[in-house]
Amino acid sequence: MKKYLVANWKMNPVDLQEAENILSGYLEINLQSDIELVVCPPRIFLRNLIEKSGGKFFWGTQNCFWEDIGAYTGEVSVLQVKKLGAKYVIVGHSERREFLGETDEMVNKKIKAVFLQKLVPILCIGGGKEAKNKKADALKIVKGQLFSALHSLPARTIKNQEFLVTYEPPWALSTVSGNQSAPAKKVAEVSYFIFKLLTKTYGHQVGKQIPILYGGSVNAENIQKFSKKLNLAGFLVGGASLNPKEFAKMVDLME
Repeated sequence: MKKYLVANWKMNPVDLQEAENILSGYLEINLQSDIELVVCPPRIFLRNLIEKSGGKFFWGTQNCFWEDIGAYTGEVSVLQVKKLGAKYVIVGHSERREFLGETDEMVNKKIKAVFLQKLVPILCIGGGKEAKNKKADALKIVKGQLFSALHSLPARTIKNQEFLVTYEPPWALSTVSGNQSAPAKKVAEVSYFIFKLLTKTYGHQVGKQIPILYGGSVNAENIQKFSKKLNLAGFLVGGASLNPKEFAKMVDLME
């Protein structure tokens, strides 16, 4: 199975020149053939960066709306980002669940829209206000969010289209934890639990083909620990992805 490294730039940087500077550093990365590098910048930079990338990477967007077109002020549809050249769409990120009130129902609508346009959803689960408490039942939250996101989606859709799942405990994100990643043992427990849910629901053959990623303060110092100890298909990287040199090290350290 190929590995994934997803760069989520979040609401950074502040202008196109800085974005192009980061891209210049990315273009120097010695990319391994079995790693799919997905870059998700702010949408205002997406077209410019794609044009300057020379087709070296895959591109994604950090969010979407569930309708293709209409009177939805401030929203951007899956169809619109598809026409920009994106292949991937992050759906249900914990920051959107917590700070912007994104509900399970909204995530379900968005992921259906992504599948409908034949793009690849990167479904984030484990986050939100209820999960921020370290004493919260992580497995219960993960199960509820996974099944809510995939509610009423035909099994053939999951079987026939590419689909990624990312576990991201909100208390381990750099925005709230000071770059403190989750313990590897806990990540292993939850990622295996997700795998069992998928195989039980869609069958072992389909479930084992769905890549499971981890996101939560991943950087060049800890990525090798996660890569060696855990059976993960890759990582969703936030703050560290804004530093091309550090991000290049992460590519080299993935196993």
